[in-house]
Amino acid sequence: MSDGIVHLLRAGVVDNVVEQFKMIVESARFEGIPIAKRLSLIITGGRSGNNQGNRDTPIYELCHLVGFLDALGYKSTGGRFEFFLGIKRVSTSLTRQIITDRAQSNHWPTKEYCLTERGIRAQYPDGDFEIWFDRIPILIAFFEFLSGIDEVTFFSQMNDILDKAVDDPGSMRKMKDATNDISSKLRVWRRSNISWSEHEEKFDRITPYLKQNSSDGYWTIDDETVFQFWIQNSALEKKPIREYATVFNAFVTLLQVIRIGSTAEAVSTAGRLGTDFEAGEFEVADDATFVSGDWSSPLEIFDHPGLKQIGFFKNESERAPMEELMNHGPDALRLSRAFFRLKSFSPIQGIISNSIRFKRDKEEIENAISCGSAKSYEDIIKTLADILEHTEQLQLAVIYLLKPDNETDTYGKIEIRAKNAFNKMRRKGFEKQELDEGQRDVFLMAAEALPTITAQLRNFLQQTKQHDLPERFNVDKKKFSMQFDSIYGERI
Repeated sequence: MSDGIVHLLRAGVVDNVVEQFKMIVESARFEGIPIAKRLSLIITGGRSGNNQGNRDTPIYELCHLVGFLDALGYKSTGGRFEFFLGIKRVSTSLTRQIITDRAQSNHWPTKEYCLTERGIRAQYPDGDFEIWFDRIPILIAFFEFLSGIDEVTFFSQMNDILDKAVDDPGSMRKMKDATNDISSKLRVWRRSNISWSEHEEKFDRITPYLKQNSSDGYWTIDDETVFQFWIQNSALEKKPIREYATVFNAFVTLLQVIRIGSTAEAVSTAGRLGTDFEAGEFEVADDATFVSGDWSSPLEIFDHPGLKQIGFFKNESERAPMEELMNHGPDALRLSRAFFRLKSFSPIQGIISNSIRFKRDKEEIENAISCGSAKSYEDIIKTLADILEHTEQLQLAVIYLLKPDNETDTYGKIEIRAKNAFNKMRRKGFEKQELDEGQRDVFLMAAEALPTITAQLRNFLQQTKQHDLPERFNVDKKKFSMQFDSIYGERI
């Protein structure tokens, strides 16, 4: 598998785009030309290695190349297709020869255009621009890719923009305007087809921090990474990220995107999990079992109209306390201390923000900043343990309801426990054992989700047993109180 395909998979590019990419880079047209990695970076808008330039540069170059070709007689849609799609075997030497022959027949140099030793140059009233010949093959591949996305609707819009850009008289301003228009449309396309691009604004703040604090080029995302990023960014004068919850959720989103990309890659090839996203390298501090693929909360199924009619979980005392744990899934396990901080101190931060907004008493705000009312980590664990016990009883009661009457081998060992759980269950929907077909279907949906809920609760509780939670809470309480004072103290 080429580096280009690996890069696309890690970026979370959808399958049909990967297939379109493969058809181009593996075609006979580009045989022998190393374009896969460069084209993948252009498609994702990525920067890698020493190439830290503007991600729109390839679009800007393509616009200028279309302008050059228009001046050489490759006009409008037909001319562009002839040059960009008509060359059977693309190479630097062949494209150079084609352009040189055209330039001679069009009596170049002219006032605006000329050939140089290494490429083509435009001399507009408002500036000059040159494209080297060895850059043209990758721009041909980029044009071919753009011409096929979104069932040609993207290309139709781009083609109209290019027609406008090459109208006489030529200028740098027209090329920049065309670049901005195409770039804007391509960003929209990326957000619909590339997981990384959907969250790019968040990641643009996180990834430089991870690179700056990397060890041997490897990113490490753990509890302290999340906390220190928040410390550094929460009290900035310009564009601060004040809310700890915003930071936690951004890191979880980053983990999810990389996990999806790594899973997609693993489907195609066995490879290591690296750390720098663009270099294909990533590392997660994780003692928990690695969960591949996407995660969705198992609680979502209980919003089904049929399940809502049954008293599985009380909203305030049972569902709400575990909602975030189920939403974050494996990332709450690998970032368990960061998750505790989220549950304990994000509510306090909300109280502080609202108190300042509504101009509450200074003493009330100072009490909140001290974190005196923060829920302790032990209290969080106790609540989740109670919910786990209830969920295990729900599982047993549902098993009893769904057990076939004549089945004894499979259910024999737990039948007594299941019957006892059902008899003790004082919840709506558990009044009688007999179910009609519709009711049975509803309980079957619950039966699929309850084991996942139980496992998530049990894994989280098991993991926390190895830590001194009271000590951790007291340390974190002081840290958050100090940072809250740094963020909000002058605003009281």
